[in-house]
Amino acid sequence: MARRATVEEVRAVCTEEELGCARTDEIAPLEAIVGQERAVRALEFGLEIDDRGFNIFVAGLPGTGKNTAVQSFLENVAKSKPTPPDWCYVYNFKEPYNPRAIKLPPGKGVAFARDMKEFIAAARREIPRAFESEEYAKKREETVESFNARRSQLFAALHQRAHEAGFLIQPTPTGLYIIPVIEGEPVKDKDFANLPPEQQQEILRRREELEEDVASTFREVHQIEREANQAIRDLDRQVASFVLGLLVRDLTEKYAAIPAVLSHLEAVQEDIIENLNLFRGGQEGEQKGPPWAREDPFRRYEVNVLVDNSGIAGAPVVMEYNPTYNSLIGRIEREAYFGALVTDFTMIRAGSLHKANGGYLVIPVEELLRNLFAWDGLKRALRERQVVIEDASERFGFFTTKTLQPEPIPLNLKVILLGNPFFYYLLYHYDPDFQELFKVKAEFGTRMDRNPENIRKYAAFFSMLCEK
Repeated sequence: MARRATVEEVRAVCTEEELGCARTDEIAPLEAIVGQERAVRALEFGLEIDDRGFNIFVAGLPGTGKNTAVQSFLENVAKSKPTPPDWCYVYNFKEPYNPRAIKLPPGKGVAFARDMKEFIAAARREIPRAFESEEYAKKREETVESFNARRSQLFAALHQRAHEAGFLIQPTPTGLYIIPVIEGEPVKDKDFANLPPEQQQEILRRREELEEDVASTFREVHQIEREANQAIRDLDRQVASFVLGLLVRDLTEKYAAIPAVLSHLEAVQEDIIENLNLFRGGQEGEQKGPPWAREDPFRRYEVNVLVDNSGIAGAPVVMEYNPTYNSLIGRIEREAYFGALVTDFTMIRAGSLHKANGGYLVIPVEELLRNLFAWDGLKRALRERQVVIEDASERFGFFTTKTLQPEPIPLNLKVILLGNPFFYYLLYHYDPDFQELFKVKAEFGTRMDRNPENIRKYAAFFSMLCEK
């Protein structure tokens, strides 16, 4: 006769003998995925192929443990992978609106930023000292005296020619005044009018010739002044170059294997030399570039460490549970300045794609599709294999404002989408890009064999969860 079974009769109970332990700390934690051999093989396949398009969609119903299992699996794989490089943004002295990206070995980004800060501080301290030295003052005085002597010789020769032509050159606040001289006495205007017409004509003729001579002399004087100014500028550049050469020597040796850093150091030195007044304590010279560059001229010598992998052993594993466009691609922050929003390269912030670069990025697909522009932004980055930081409004042509356009950063990572199988088939049938970018499907099943081996593995898996 049929009867209703009780809860106790149908509930499967695991004994301590089956589990192999009475407490989770009595069994070694298990990092592997339990009972999902097919999904594991698919994950391993997708991770091993280093080619565009072999990203992974992990499909599974809620409650199958795919999120925790995938994270644990990836973290275990990532331990044996190399740590990816750091990335920094620096000021572009030729194109201020296009910050340059610099790749450094892992952990060197923060050190480079610190070294640049100390270098600029030393330059601001040592350059004024060099220009206050007696040696510099002596060389500058010699240069000025040399050109003053040439100018005095020109004026002396001009006065001599004027005397021989019968004229006196008298300086006035408005220029040089040419006065005729007769019998050693200057001729006043009223006396000039009483002279015979022939004599007046002769004096006027000689005066015109002398005026041409005066104009020619003044052109030579102006040329001498230009040469003098250039000589002083060359002297200043020589002094500044010598000081900077001493200060930058250690940096060039430290970063000799990184051409991008050496190139940036050269650009920094050239910019300092072109803007010596900033370092000599004088008035700021003409500053080119965006408005913010003129407000804080020393900020352009800073280093923005975008990605710092100094604390990572192996490849990064990033779980992005809020996959908005900005959280994936990165963003350019702005701050209010006298009623306007301004920005600079130090306000560029990394997205999950930057942080996971060289490793693995895990995203819940439902949250990804729920956020406007996030899916399109991710696809673009994977297609082009680079991350371009820009506002979504500009990317999709809503409106355009003049802002920064940072140099793209090369992208090399695996993206793992997590979600219900429904979303896999939805994207597979209605988005052609999905088929090209996510060629691997790892499906988590809802059932597994209940045998002693799996029971012990499950206990070890719980041990891992409790340990975390």
